[in-house]
Amino acid sequence: DNARSWHEITAAPVSNFGFAVAVRCDDADTAWFVPGQADQCRVPVDGALVVNRTRDGGRSFETLRAGLPQTDCFDLVYRHGLSVGGDGRHLMMGSTTGNLWASNDGGDSWRRLEFPDRGTVIWSLAIHPTRPNVMFAGAAPIKLYRSLDGGESWHRLLGAFAPGHCERAGFDSRVLRITID
Repeated sequence: DNARSWHEITAAPVSNFGFAVAVRCDDADTAWFVPGQADQCRVPVDGALVVNRTRDGGRSFETLRAGLPQTDCFDLVYRHGLSVGGDGRHLMMGSTTGNLWASNDGGDSWRRLEFPDRGTVIWSLAIHPTRPNVMFAGAAPIKLYRSLDGGESWHRLLGAFAPGHCERAGFDSRVLRITID
């Protein structure tokens, strides 16, 4: 109904709390969520990183684990740290610990990617809508990376900077959101 009415989804598996959500651009009923314990305890539930997927607008979910750490995991995925490509098959997820994962099958399985600056806090990700091998990652403080081969190799793009008023804010500036024309 064009966002005129909302309802809370409380029956999501693992947890109904989390930051990251990505919606398939050509099918609004298909979305992926990364659950966490709670706002005051921002880690994966029971130390296992999972992704919940719905294909019916939140009426039911699948919990996807293949290729993701299932023990002793402390990765937090921020709001824009989960991205879906235009085809709905390519996904990418990055965490506050600098870990990065990709899926080429709609999230059924994930593989860990090597990121050049290990330990960099990944704030945002974007997959090109028509060329899924082209990916971008935004980090703090103000770093922007690009991959042209589906995440196999990454190169830092020089020239990213924070406006002067952000530098005086008292915290590291971040690449919070990436959009691709």
